[in-house]
Amino acid sequence: VENCGAEVQKGNATTERKIQRLFKNPQVSKLIKKCNDFGAGGVSVAIGELADSIDIFLDRVPKKYEGLSGTELAISESQERMAVVINACDEQKFVDLCFEENLSATNVASITDTGRLRMFFKDDAIVDIERAFLDTNGVKQSNDVTIEEDKCTFFDTLDEKTNEYIKKDDYVSALKNELGRLNVCSQKGMVETFDSTIGARSVLLPYGGKRRRPLQSLWRQNLAQTRATQQVWHHLDLILISHKTVRLWAVYTQCLQACQNLLQQV
Repeated sequence: VENCGAEVQKGNATTERKIQRLFKNPQVSKLIKKCNDFGAGGVSVAIGELADSIDIFLDRVPKKYEGLSGTELAISESQERMAVVINACDEQKFVDLCFEENLSATNVASITDTGRLRMFFKDDAIVDIERAFLDTNGVKQSNDVTIEEDKCTFFDTLDEKTNEYIKKDDYVSALKNELGRLNVCSQKGMVETFDSTIGARSVLLPYGGKRRRPLQSLWRQNLAQTRATQQVWHHLDLILISHKTVRLWAVYTQCLQACQNLLQQV
């Protein structure tokens, strides 16, 4: 673990487990206002996304090696670190709870009301950017769109191969072709290859229960030790979403179908 810990994407399973236990502690989870992981982008993303205006002090960030520049610290990634927002009055309590799991906690940033993301390194401000600018993703993009009526024929037409078979009165082949399409064929084999028991928080399992039906939703227990659950409903029409001319309409219909899946389960 110590030798590989310096390599990119090499995790430390022992530390990861400690963090999991820490976050499952109700005393800890109730202190946290927001949190983020130190994945892609490192400090600049993990901490920079936590508030609209924030001051980050890179000198305080714990590091494995000495001599790193401000830029290197700002983009340094880590697989076993979490950035959290807590009230200033809860800082010592949070540090003590981390110590109980043999984890270290360091105050590296302060939330401000300046409306700017600022990073300091050796008393110098090396980054000072307006949050309003960051929210534009660098440039404001707009375009004029004209929607013409009666141009969307996707819902009025069959699959080309299916239509050809029907014209030939070959309904058996037409049925086989429809059953072989991605939106119709069984996805059981693909679903069963995914381990839905990861984290031991799944409430409903796919193809489980009395009727062993597929699920159109995700049901999981909350991280805190409560009886509450999280539900995520979804739907995806693979054929419809692949058509460039109706892509916006496709997103709209997928949301409606996801709501319909929810109502069917209530």
